[in-house]
Formats: sequence, structure tokens, C-alpha cells
Amino acid sequence: LPLDMKVMERHPHSSQAFFPLDAARYIVMVCPDGADGGPDMERLEAFLIPGDKGINYNTATWHHPLTVLDSDAQFAALVWEDGSEADTEWYTLTPEQQTRVAE
Repeated sequence: LPLDMKVMERHPHSSQAFFPLDAARYIVMVCPDGADGGPDMERLEAFLIPGDKGINYNTATWHHPLTVLDSDAQFAALVWEDGSEADTEWYTLTPEQQTRVAE
């Protein structure tokens, strides 16, 4: 940290779960849809998760890619995908939307 957030992602057809196998702490950042269908960064929420807890994003939840702290980490992930481009939507944040995360 600090981390400059530049992208968000979501999986429109599946929830996505992460189970830490070897992790210290990690940050989860989520937000709802904005009026334009992209992420509503003004309603962004960030959570500091201990390395012995897993998380599950609901279907179509905008989230930042996992950010690990303290050391490298390994996770098992569970998500349904069919291999098409529709599996994951990426959104590049405008300079006005970009957010800096500091500990």
C-alpha cells in the first residue's frame, strides 16, 4: 500500500468465492452498480479480511481484484465460467473515479 485502483470487474453469470490456502491479510473492495451500469465508486466499501477467512462475491458484484498484504498468498477460487468473454466484465476507472487505498 498505497494502492491506486484503476479497474473493477464483475462476473454477470456467477458468484465468485475465494478460499485462502496460504494468506496473511487481504483487502476486498466492492460497490454496487452506478446509474450508467458501471461501478458506483462513491459507494465503494473496503474490508480488511484476515487470512483464515474466505469471501464470496454475489453474482454481478463490482469488485477490485484481490489485493494481498504482508506477503504473497495462495487462494482456491470457485466461479462458474463457460470460457466466453461474457464470463468477466472489466471496467477501467476514469481518473475521477480512481481511488487510492492506504492502510
